[in-house]
Amino acid sequence: MASEVPEHLRLTRRAQRDLDRIPLQEQRRLIDDLIRLAHRTLPGEIKQIGSLPGKPLQADSGRFRILHTWDRPTLWILAVFARSRQSSVFRALRR
Repeated sequence: MASEVPEHLRLTRRAQRDLDRIPLQEQRRLIDDLIRLAHRTLPGEIKQIGSLPGKPLQADSGRFRILHTWDRPTLWILAVFARSRQSSVFRALRR
């Protein structure tokens, strides 16, 4: 699968740790969605989170959220988290 990952897709250490903690089956689906996001083919709403530093974007991936930002041409994945953890993740990122 590594050969499929676009060169311009990067994960922060936090995002990599987040992904590593997710069960393997869901992790595979999330990786597919990260690749689709990098190719701008991930369906669904992508919204800007103005309350966080840098105003990152958030994409939905099933019961998970992908917090990311574009630094042309690089897509940086900042965090991957379950929807139920959103408020605690946002609190941590505001510090």
